[in-house]
Amino acid sequence: MFKKLSYLFFCLIAATLFLKAQTAEEIINKSIAAVGGTEKYQNLKSIFVNAEVNSMGFTIPISITQKGKSFYIEQSIMGQVMKIGYDGTEGWMVNPMGGSSEPQKMDEAQLEQFKQQNDITKNPVLKFKEEGNKFELMGIEKVDDVKAYKIKTTNKDNEERILFINSSNYLPIKLVTERGEEQGEVLIKDYKDIGGIMMFHLIEVKSQGQDISFKFNEIKLNPEVDDKIFKMPSK
Repeated sequence: MFKKLSYLFFCLIAATLFLKAQTAEEIINKSIAAVGGTEKYQNLKSIFVNAEVNSMGFTIPISITQKGKSFYIEQSIMGQVMKIGYDGTEGWMVNPMGGSSEPQKMDEAQLEQFKQQNDITKNPVLKFKEEGNKFELMGIEKVDDVKAYKIKTTNKDNEERILFINSSNYLPIKLVTERGEEQGEVLIKDYKDIGGIMMFHLIEVKSQGQDISFKFNEIKLNPEVDDKIFKMPSK
């Protein structure tokens, strides 16, 4: 019994020392290196994603093309193709589901919604670092039987999110957000190496009782992109 207690005590001390040995900033930097490093992402000028969104028994094909701040999205809903574009200044939409096949300008609220949708292709650890978030190491927890660093991120607006980073390979695997009484959870899965960058190929979102998954079937890094696709078509 004494030996067992001594062993458990030793393990506890070792775990505590291991936790204190790394700061949140060091873990974030290791995570950035694990997903490919800052330089590779700086050299990432454009990206194309062919994906499918699954929710409530429906599957919606979607493609996203991004170049700098500009993006173009196509998604097929019940046989109708919705087109969304942003050229870095102006946002527009063609929405046959709304009864019109003519391009329409988007207001700021609509544009922000689609900016967030476009943002799903970016790894959160890089996004938070670029935004100047503060990081605090909260401990180690298990995420689906995987030991992960639990890190609180705080942005300039004092919004807090919890990021979980796999303790063995330093890849982000979970993100938790809270706004008032609402809580959202994002599981980040199926990482694959594409040109030296670890790109996730599956996101599972749980929010307000709904489950939505984004499955990336094809990802192209630095494809040739004609800037015309971001411009609002003439009527």
